[in-house]
Amino acid sequence: MGRRRRWGRGRGWLAVGSLAALGLAALYVVVSQLRYAYEADFTWPLSFTKVHVLGLVTVFLLLAEAVRDLAVRRRRPAAARRTIS
Repeated sequence: MGRRRRWGRGRGWLAVGSLAALGLAALYVVVSQLRYAYEADFTWPLSFTKVHVLGLVTVFLLLAEAVRDLAVRRRRPAAARRTIS
């Protein structure tokens, strides 16, 4: 019971972190585009290399949330899984 509680407490924080990282990256792109008026061409994404790491953080946090969810589901007894689903 203690383990399930521990896993349940942190539920969703990885997804919230990924949402925050994506929001920050989007905010930077919008503000930078409005401020510097970059031309729309094939090199436009290169104007935002400072925040590409936030996009990667978003993907990795969502992946970690999925792995955490799978780990929690595997630890749950089969009887508990049938009643929830």
